[in-house]
Amino acid sequence: MNIFKRIFTRSKITPKQPFKSINPRSRAFDASGTGRLLSSWTTQSTSYDYDILNSLDTLRARSRQLHQNNDYARRYINLCVTNIIGPNGIKLQNKAITNAGKLNVDVNNLIEGFFDDWGKSCTIEGGVTLLDVERIIITSTAIDGEIFVRLYDDPNNKYYLSMQLLESDYLDVNFNNENARIRMGIEYDELGRRVAYWFYKNHPGDNKRYTRSIGERVRVPAADVIHVFYQERPSQTRGVPWMHSAMTRLNHLGAYEEAELVASRVASAKMGFIVNPGGDDYKGPNDTDGNIQIEAEPGTWEQLPTGYDIRQWDPQHPGGNFEQFMKVSLRGIAAGLNVSYAALTSDLRDVNYSSSRFGSLDERDHWRVKQRWIASGFFKKLYERILTNVLTLGLSSRLFPSKYEQYNKPEWYARSWDWVDPRVDAAAAILEIDNGLNTKSDILAAQGKDFYDLLETMKQENAAMKESGIELKPKEKPETKPEQKPDNNEVQDGAGNTV
Repeated sequence: MNIFKRIFTRSKITPKQPFKSINPRSRAFDASGTGRLLSSWTTQSTSYDYDILNSLDTLRARSRQLHQNNDYARRYINLCVTNIIGPNGIKLQNKAITNAGKLNVDVNNLIEGFFDDWGKSCTIEGGVTLLDVERIIITSTAIDGEIFVRLYDDPNNKYYLSMQLLESDYLDVNFNNENARIRMGIEYDELGRRVAYWFYKNHPGDNKRYTRSIGERVRVPAADVIHVFYQERPSQTRGVPWMHSAMTRLNHLGAYEEAELVASRVASAKMGFIVNPGGDDYKGPNDTDGNIQIEAEPGTWEQLPTGYDIRQWDPQHPGGNFEQFMKVSLRGIAAGLNVSYAALTSDLRDVNYSSSRFGSLDERDHWRVKQRWIASGFFKKLYERILTNVLTLGLSSRLFPSKYEQYNKPEWYARSWDWVDPRVDAAAAILEIDNGLNTKSDILAAQGKDFYDLLETMKQENAAMKESGIELKPKEKPETKPEQKPDNNEVQDGAGNTV
């Protein structure tokens, strides 16, 4: 038998077998559904710039209002400044090396000295120094989503460089010109690189009685502007307030808390209504609107007119679930702000050792991300401009312009955090050094300190003590004990004892 005949003989095909259709939604994502319960959920996908264009002005205004009047919003902004900048700011540790591959300590100290000196002399309006600028930048960026730092040549400064801080309002988000490649006030070239910024000459929110140049713009080259904002999407041109996802809930929660406060005040008054069953007019003390008035004083009773009765109004506020509702809402707000509930509210009633450690570690990683962002986005660009001016102006005979790339090795160290038991941390650091798992330089850098600065300080201290006739004998190194993890509800003191 022919092989093809056998194949077709064995294959019995029923031509009218019904085809089983498949529901196109049975294998789709549930979140892409369009049923009744999801009808209000958007199905359009737009660019981030499109969303920003239609929302930035409103977002910025509402974010500022929350910061001015909402306690939790203000607390969040303070947390940003405290944890990103800290009390001493972000410090520079230059890492230039010699031709032999060793750290060039003298050159690094010289460059760091120039940077610190410029930071003290780059005063802007009101005598603001670099540390103040850092605080203002984080505050404004967290509230408005962005800030602009304009660098300009200043012949009155020996580094020939000063700065001007410009709020987000100075760059009109609605200033767009497709032919001139201007998007949201920023001019681009044909390759999509930023060329210039079109700033208002004056703050558009100023009263027109103070200035006549509102609406006039000036073109500033992009090389003279540092646009500080936290970019989240590739197509993002402008920054958005950091509180944007939590702002609606913050506003509603503030209004709810105010309503409960007012209701509680009314409830505490135990007010009532005077009822006249007969409908006769009452010829007694009335207010200007004709309403009957009864004065209530502690320990006194007043006789009502004949036929009148009091109908008591006794609202019960706040309700029994008020505290739990506030806590649940604030936890959602804290999640949207990337901070812990305890840090946002200062409510430590349910915090134990383990939960505090876990929450703090996660939160501190978030702050470290923001520290690296501000270091690479603002400080590095500022450092390069200062270093260029130092070399081109010949401010030091020991630095040479031809070695710019060799000198340009900045590393930035922000504030660190002490743990619950510093003794345990110190013991762990010593153990890492002894086993070659870490270096003294890295451990000190994590604390915002410089190893060579420490050596110089110790050298000066030892010389001063020797000159004064003071001699300290080194103590024997104590044995380190492994850390004992306490139970969930236990805390250890500095000596490792459970309390």
